[in-house]
Amino acid sequence: MYFLRRILQMIPVLLVVSFIGFMLLRAMPGNPFDSERKPATPEIERNLQAKFHLDESLWKQYLRYLGVVGDAYVNVSGVAPAETGRMQENDFFQTDSQPLSDAEKKEIIQLADQTYTDPAPVGTKRVFLIGKDSETLRTNAPVRTEDERVGYVEGRLKAKPNVAIVRLTQPDLVSAEVKASVKWAKSGLINGDLGPSLKYRNHTVNDIVKQCLPVSMTLGLLAFFFAMATGIPLGCYMALRRGEWGDYVGGFVAMLSFCIPSIVIAPLLILWLAVKLKILPIALWESPWHAILPTMVLGLYFSGRIARLMREGLSTTLNAEFITTARAKGVSESAILWKHAFRLAILPVLSYSGPLLADLLTGSFVVENIFQIPGLGVFFINSIFNKDYLMTVGLVLLYALLLLVINLLVDASYSLLDRRVRNE
Repeated sequence: MYFLRRILQMIPVLLVVSFIGFMLLRAMPGNPFDSERKPATPEIERNLQAKFHLDESLWKQYLRYLGVVGDAYVNVSGVAPAETGRMQENDFFQTDSQPLSDAEKKEIIQLADQTYTDPAPVGTKRVFLIGKDSETLRTNAPVRTEDERVGYVEGRLKAKPNVAIVRLTQPDLVSAEVKASVKWAKSGLINGDLGPSLKYRNHTVNDIVKQCLPVSMTLGLLAFFFAMATGIPLGCYMALRRGEWGDYVGGFVAMLSFCIPSIVIAPLLILWLAVKLKILPIALWESPWHAILPTMVLGLYFSGRIARLMREGLSTTLNAEFITTARAKGVSESAILWKHAFRLAILPVLSYSGPLLADLLTGSFVVENIFQIPGLGVFFINSIFNKDYLMTVGLVLLYALLLLVINLLVDASYSLLDRRVRNE
């Protein structure tokens, strides 16, 4: 029951994190399209704002992000067009407007041919939607016909504001572009959809996470094990040599490791191991040898903290009364250390390993940028500078979820290491 309750508590925590992150990022000045190479015209910017629903209120945007609010399909009536070919006189659909004359239809077809010169993708066709409601004719608004065709509003004709160009398709021939549009209209965070990226517009946040998370997790796990493998032995050595020269030298090394940032350590190791000795590759992520340098750079910083925690934990445990009792009974020092003291001394390290592992698994911007590793850290920092708030909120939620899950596993391991702890 304890762990079930903890799992259920994750849901409101993630909702609060998503709400705070969404509102804070949307309160930032500017919009995601300010960093474009060429300034967008007011019309293009309006279309982009409408496509990504940035012209709506913050509350509606957040509810849409959750998936509670979605676009209702515009039900239209008219003659079912052919799957392919140019726009014709029978390719008109209407909502609440008056029927058009043949002359008006010919005029609209000529304007459309001049505007849309590129052919529609295979399995789709551009048709006309005549209406009065601006919400109905809004760019990217989903459309469904009487014969169950689906599509979306591609744009309006400048000379005819009440005429929209709709890209329709058969339900079994939906192209990737139409799928993405319809999915965003119906899906949301409650369905596991983190939304589209406002900077990388041909990709969704889910696509980027699927592509980059395995790289960041691999590097993070390697750095985590490296930090544990170096920090725990160093901490044990300092605790067993407490007050001696070994304690002072180990403490200086541990302090040095987390006082010098990775942006300084990385060039030094590259210059020594890769440029001078030429025993390791400099950068990129192509083979196991390429992972050694970034693992060392990322893990050294945390190994010093782990060593200090391990030293304090083991020093305190070795001075406990039950250790004195064990010595009085004639128990050997090795048995005291590994059988009685170590499992309690490592508890502070275990507590620290939860947020540490979540931090490492989600990527490091500095290390990934220096070694040109395609991980999540670079995308996270770039999304903040580019105001790609959907990407930022999605990665923050991923970090929060990893932190909650790992902390739950840490709490579960507490009861295995310390019998006095019971999860109730």
